[in-house]
Amino acid sequence: MGKREKISVQAFTILEVTIVVAILSVLITIITGALNRFNEQLKVNTDIQAELNNWMLVRSNFWTEYHQSDSVGYAEEQLFFYQPHRTVCYKSEEDRLMRKEIKPFNGQRTAADEWMEMNVDIASIREDTTDRKPRIILTFPLKGDDMELTFFKQQNKADYVNQYYEQLNE
Repeated sequence: MGKREKISVQAFTILEVTIVVAILSVLITIITGALNRFNEQLKVNTDIQAELNNWMLVRSNFWTEYHQSDSVGYAEEQLFFYQPHRTVCYKSEEDRLMRKEIKPFNGQRTAADEWMEMNVDIASIREDTTDRKPRIILTFPLKGDDMELTFFKQQNKADYVNQYYEQLNE
């Protein structure tokens, strides 16, 4: 009974363990790279979606204010939408679109010098008078191209009446 029986357990060799660890590290690196790439694409997609949503909001505001206005004016690279109870002004400041609302107060208009940034880049606000219908053109740089919003310069009622009588006198 003095002799003990030797128990032998099969084990992996150091070479086999090293190969398995190397394969696992390569797989983990591939999976981590794929997840990082997916997160980058998700961020780019989110940024593009936010930019488009902001652009659509600004464009919608322009058209709504245009259709609600009695007349549209232009002076010193500023666009004015004259509405019955307020005047909305737009201008370009450091290539960013700025908006200000002027509301009447006790029958007099007072300007609150509060310009609000619209988070949209703008190249120019200009007036085009090449034909009989003057237009105001807003140029926006969007993804390397210039996009233009064009508004006919609506005049107030007195101007329409004066033009009518001028045409009759011709």
